[in-house]
Amino acid sequence: MAELARVLNYPKIQRRIGWQAEVVDRYISILRFRTEVVVPDLRQIQMS
Repeated sequence: MAELARVLNYPKIQRRIGWQAEVVDRYISILRFRTEVVVPDLRQIQMS
């Protein structure tokens, strides 16, 4: 989430999406509330 917030606050991205910092903060807050962050168990991932 922190990385997404940082990227959404980049000037180039801000110009493209037209969101002010407050809107980005609100979006990230809603996303945190509505989602479940899942951390994969790296021991279970098989590399081919």
